Amino acid sequence: METLNTHLVAVARNLILTDMENGRIATSISTLQSKLNIYFGNEVTKHFRFGSSVRETILPRKVDEGSDIDYMVVFNNQYQYKPATL
Repeated sequence: METLNTHLVAVARNLILTDMENGRIATSISTLQSKLNIYFGNEVTKHFRFGSSVRETILPRKVDEGSDIDYMVVFNNQYQYKPATL
């Protein structure tokens, strides 16, 4: 018979990203950063992750299909382009 503690431990383990998921995220972020730097160069003043992935409260996709990585890109925008243009 499963105890309450055993059940809660099993549920908690299911809510943690696997090493494979973390690796895929790291690869995607690295690729994005590289491509932003190559394509936009000095037009990007900074870019960074924020949200649940930084707080380490992100849920795996098997639990939340809408789970994502929040990423902010700040452009120099010297020509005052609208966000859709960038």
